[in-house]
Amino acid sequence: MTGKTISHYRLLEKLGQGGMGVIYKAEDTKLKRLVALKFLPPDLTRDEEAKERFVNEAQAASALDHPNLCTIYEIDEDEEGRMFIAMAYYEGETLQKKVASGKLQVADAIEIAIQIAQGLAKAHEHGIIHRDIKPANVMITNDGLAKILDFGVAKLSGRAQLTKTGGTLGTVAYMSPEQTRGTNVDHRTDIWALGVVLYEMITGELPFKGEHEATVMYSIWNEEPEPIISQRPEAAAELDRVVSTALAKASDERYQHADEMLVDLKAVQKAQDSGLQSPAKTRARSRTKIRPVLTKKLQFLFGGIAVLAVLAVAAFFVSKERLPDAVEKESIAVLPFVNMSAEAENEYFSDGMTEEIINALTKVKGLAVVARTTVFQFKGKTYDIRKFGEQLSVSTILEGSVRKSGEKMRITAQLINVTDGYHLWSEVFEVREMNDIFVVQDEIAREIVSKLKVELGGGSAAPLVKASTESREAYDLYLRGRFFWNDRGRENLSKAIDYFERAIALDSSFAAAYAGLADTYGLLHQSRDSSPHAYQKAKWAATKALELDSTLAEAHAALGVVQSMFEWNWLEVETAYKRAIALNPGYASAHQWYAAALMHLGRPREAIAEAKKALELDPLALPKNMMLIQVYRNARQYDLALDQCRKTLELYPANVNAQWGIGMAYVHESRYDEGIASLRQSLENSTNRPALLVAGLGYALAVSGKRTEAQAVLDELHARSDQKAVSPCFLAWIYAGLGQQEQAVEMLERAYDERDYRLLYIKVDPMFDNLRSHPRFDQLLKRMGFG
Repeated sequence: MTGKTISHYRLLEKLGQGGMGVIYKAEDTKLKRLVALKFLPPDLTRDEEAKERFVNEAQAASALDHPNLCTIYEIDEDEEGRMFIAMAYYEGETLQKKVASGKLQVADAIEIAIQIAQGLAKAHEHGIIHRDIKPANVMITNDGLAKILDFGVAKLSGRAQLTKTGGTLGTVAYMSPEQTRGTNVDHRTDIWALGVVLYEMITGELPFKGEHEATVMYSIWNEEPEPIISQRPEAAAELDRVVSTALAKASDERYQHADEMLVDLKAVQKAQDSGLQSPAKTRARSRTKIRPVLTKKLQFLFGGIAVLAVLAVAAFFVSKERLPDAVEKESIAVLPFVNMSAEAENEYFSDGMTEEIINALTKVKGLAVVARTTVFQFKGKTYDIRKFGEQLSVSTILEGSVRKSGEKMRITAQLINVTDGYHLWSEVFEVREMNDIFVVQDEIAREIVSKLKVELGGGSAAPLVKASTESREAYDLYLRGRFFWNDRGRENLSKAIDYFERAIALDSSFAAAYAGLADTYGLLHQSRDSSPHAYQKAKWAATKALELDSTLAEAHAALGVVQSMFEWNWLEVETAYKRAIALNPGYASAHQWYAAALMHLGRPREAIAEAKKALELDPLALPKNMMLIQVYRNARQYDLALDQCRKTLELYPANVNAQWGIGMAYVHESRYDEGIASLRQSLENSTNRPALLVAGLGYALAVSGKRTEAQAVLDELHARSDQKAVSPCFLAWIYAGLGQQEQAVEMLERAYDERDYRLLYIKVDPMFDNLRSHPRFDQLLKRMGFG
C-alpha cells in the first residue's frame, strides 16, 4: 500500500504490524504534517467484533488529551471498507527497542515509569482501561517523552465486554493474574503491567518467565520475582516495595489507582536522585491502602482516632547559622499539594487543602510547622529532599496530591523523613461527598501527630480540623476566596471579597468566610483608593466570625488588625493578638501583626521577639522579612536593620523596598551620600516610582541639606496626592526633614482624619524625631492612645 493515497493521507512507509492492526507512516496532504495510520489487517476486516473493538479504541483514545498519551486525529474507512485511525506521528523508538538493547539506567527507568503512570491515571480517570501495557506499546520520543500507544484492546468501563470469555488478548508476560484466567479485569490490570514493565526496564529481564504460555502463567500465579536490589544494588531500596505492590497477586492488594503508584514513584525518584537511601537498607512499611472517608456518624464515634502532626523551621534565614544535625524539636513542612485534576483551575482546591492542613498542624504544641508563604515558594519546583530539610531545618515533609472530578475526589498524602528519604506513612483517601473533606484533613493531621509521637495536649479526642460548613458549594467558594487573598493585589482582593460574600450568602454561619472577609477588607484599607467603608465592613466581618466561633484564631487576629488600624484601642488590640496566638501558636501572621502593634506602641524588645518568631515560622515570606526590617529600623538598631535588608535581598534580589531600607538606615546613621545613592538605586529599579521610595529620597535630600532637590520631590508628591496615591505621612517626612514643623504636623493631622494606617508609626518613626517637642504632635499621640 506504500505510495497510495487514502482519503487525504499519502502512505509513505510501513512502520509495523500487530495483532490488531498495520501501521503506516503517512503525510496529511491537507495540513502538511506527518501522521501514523493504523489499519485493521485484511484477515480481520470481516470480523465485526474486531471492528467494534477497533472503533472503541478510537473513541477511547480520542477522548483523552495528555502529553503521555498518543493523540488521535480521526477515524475513517478507505474505499475498500478498511477502517483506519489517524494518529500523531512521533520521532523516536519504542520502549521495546530500548529494553532489547540492554537494561536502562535506574533513573531513566523511573522517569519513564512516572510518565506511563501519569498517562494511565488520565485514562483511568475517564474510565478507559488499556489492558495491553507493554514496551511495544510505549513510544519514547526523541525529546524523552513517553507516549502510550495502541488502545487496540482498550475497554470502556461500563460498556459491553467485547472479548470472548477465556480470551487472552495482549502479551502473556505482561498480563495480570486475573487477565490470564480470562476473568473480568479493571484498571488495576494496567497497574500490574506497569510493574512488569518497570521491573524489565531496570533488570533487563521479565519478572515472570517460562518456556511457553502455560509456564509463564504458572509463574504469574504462584511465584515472586527476584528482588531488584539483588540485581541492581545501586537502586533505591524503596523501588522494590513499589514494584512488589504493583505486582500483588490479588488486585485489591495492589495500588488501587495509578495516582498512588505515581506518588510513590516520584518519592523514589527524589530519593534515587539525591542518593538518600542506602541500597543495603530495607525498612518494613505497610502497603499504601485506599481509605474510604468515614460517614458523619462514624466521624463522631472515631473522631479521636489516629493522629497527625508537624514540624518546624528554625530561623535559617534569620540567622546564617544552621542548627546542628539533630533537630531538637519535631518539625514539618507541608508542601503544596499537587493538582492532579483534569482542570487546571482546580488548583485553588489543592492549595486550599495544603493551607487547611498547615493550619491544623500549627495548633499542635511541640511541633514547628513551616508557614504557608515559605512552602509555597517551592510550588511546582523540583528539589532535593535532604537539602530542602537542611534549608528549612525540618525533619519531615508532607507531600500530597488532589484529583477532583465534580464532587468526588482522591487525596493522597505521604510523610517523608528528610534524613533518609523513607516514607513514614502514606495514605490515599476517596472522598465522595464534599462535606467529608474535613474528616480527611483531620485524619491526615492526626496520622502525622501519631507517627511523630507528638503529644496533642488538651483533649486529644478533639478534632484538629472542625467542619466549618455543611455546604459543599460554600466551602468551595471559600477556598477560591483564600486563593485570591493569598495572591494579593487589588484585583485579586476584589475577587476574594466576591467569593467570601457568596460563601456567606449560602451559609450565614460560616465563620471562616467572615474571617476571610475581614482579612481582605483590612488589606484593602492599606490602599489609598480603598472604599471609606472598608473599616466598618472589616470590623463587622471579624466580629461576626467570633460570634459564630470564638476559637477561630484567624478571626481574633483579623479583629486585632481592625482595632489597630482603625480604633487604636491598644488594650483590645493586644488581647486579640494574644488570644489568636494562644489558640494557634504557629500562626505566623498573628505573630507578625502583633510585632507591628508592639512596635507602634514603642516596645521594641517584645516587637523584635515576635517579628523573629514570625520569621522563624515563615522564613521565606517577604512580609515577615520586611517586618523585622521595620522593627529594627524603628528601634534605631540600624546595623541589624541593614543586615536584615541584605538577607532579604538574598531571597528577593529585585525587591526595591529592601533596597530602600538600606538607604534609610544609612541616612539615619548620617551616611547621607551612601543613603541617597541607595535610595536613587531603588527608584531606578522600580517600575512606577512608588510614593514610599520617592518620599524617602525627599527626606534624605532634606536632612542632608539638599533643600532645592528636596522641594522638587515635595512638589512631585503634592501633585500626585490629588489622586490619593500619596499618604499625608510621606509629605510630613519631607516637611520634617526641611524643618517645617507646622506643615509636617498639618499633614499628620490630615492623616489622622483619613485614618491613614501609616500614622501608626508616629510614636517610633525616626523621621518624626524633630517634631516630638511640638505641642500638636504630642496631642496627636494622645488622641491615638500613644500618650
